[in-house]
Amino acid sequence: MLTLQQLAEQAGAQYIGEDMPLAPTAFDSRQVKPGDWFVALKGERVDGHDFLHQAIQAGAAAVLVREPIDADICQIIAPDTLQTFGDMAKLWREQFSIPVIGLTGSCGKTTTKDMLASILEQCGNVLYTTGSFNSQVTLPHMVLQLRPQHQFAVFEMGISQGGEMERLVAIAQPTVSMITNISLQHGEGLRSEANIAAEKSHIYQALGKSGIGIINADEPYAKQWHDMLDKRHCLTFARHNKADITLKHCHLGPDCVEFDLITPIGEQAIAIPLPGEHMATNALAATAAAMAVGADLKAVAKGLALVKAQRGRFASTILENGTIVVDDSYNASPKSVQAALSSLAQHTGQRIFVMSNMAELGDQAAQIHQDMGMWINQAQPHHVLLFGDRALLDNTLKTCPTAQYYQTKTDLVNALLPLLDATTMVVIKGCRSHCMEEIVADITEKRALQPVEVDA
Repeated sequence: MLTLQQLAEQAGAQYIGEDMPLAPTAFDSRQVKPGDWFVALKGERVDGHDFLHQAIQAGAAAVLVREPIDADICQIIAPDTLQTFGDMAKLWREQFSIPVIGLTGSCGKTTTKDMLASILEQCGNVLYTTGSFNSQVTLPHMVLQLRPQHQFAVFEMGISQGGEMERLVAIAQPTVSMITNISLQHGEGLRSEANIAAEKSHIYQALGKSGIGIINADEPYAKQWHDMLDKRHCLTFARHNKADITLKHCHLGPDCVEFDLITPIGEQAIAIPLPGEHMATNALAATAAAMAVGADLKAVAKGLALVKAQRGRFASTILENGTIVVDDSYNASPKSVQAALSSLAQHTGQRIFVMSNMAELGDQAAQIHQDMGMWINQAQPHHVLLFGDRALLDNTLKTCPTAQYYQTKTDLVNALLPLLDATTMVVIKGCRSHCMEEIVADITEKRALQPVEVDA
């Protein structure tokens, strides 16, 4: 395997100090452990170079910096540390011939990634993206964790600007690529769904001749992606259109999804311990990618049965009084809001939807929030509680006048608590900047500590 000095010099950087094997990387000085390699990156708000002393004090064995520093430590010198970090990850990746699955999409990609990793863990040793480490900053960190014992790798890729996907696929070099879906997210940077689809499609264009493209046949861009792959192998999944991998007899429970999986090699009963109709689609995507690298139906069923929800991604909790709280607070896009409402609509008891505004929708923000009011009406929740940007949510209130807007989270929680009972499902969703997980924590704590009497 390449040493740290070899990686640095092949990436065009200067190396100072004794050579060493590749060490774990860290780009946050607070997370440096003895022996780590600290990467000093300049961000929008902070510059890692300002924290070199803390990294060295924590035991960093090497640093990637713009200029030499006065310290007795191995140093990699490069004018653009982010570019060099990615280039070194690309060189490291090229040493491995294992199946590497790259996936992107506007929503659902992290849950799909977790499902896929759980399936592949039934087949061998898997390296997969931690949390949402899917950007130009964090993907190299994941790729540099590849080691000879790994038999599969699953890398999630997220973008917000043009040109980013080309860079990510150049670093990860997937042998299997997938787009889960397309929705208007990061609209301020890419401006339209068509632009988002075009940018994300680089994940297919970068595949080698033996690469496999996994295509969501329910997406309007499916034919375009299929044509883009030319004669390279494609595997399709869908819930509504004809596809290689699909399902029948889908049953939604308060904390699970069950269905019969249909594949080219047979059928299999599937039970996933996660609520929400969209989880079935995520499972089909994960199944397609897993089967592309050799997973069988037994591994698929076992892996999906073992998958766990991440906090903020449609994670379900049942309170002491029987209320089902669904925490979908990590982020919100038009497609994910519709999926959340569709799942809520399946609940037979009292349905409550708690929502902030969406973000990064560009020029279409007002219209999409007006549309959100209509989506809410179609789902027919019994109560709708809104928080966030009043100017945007006024558009929602125009089409959904039964919704209630609250200026503070405290006011919203105080209005929500008396509504919760054993028949209730409440879905809490919103954009990342509004931290709607605070509402989840608040009602969970207060409901446990101060049970509210509910009139019959």
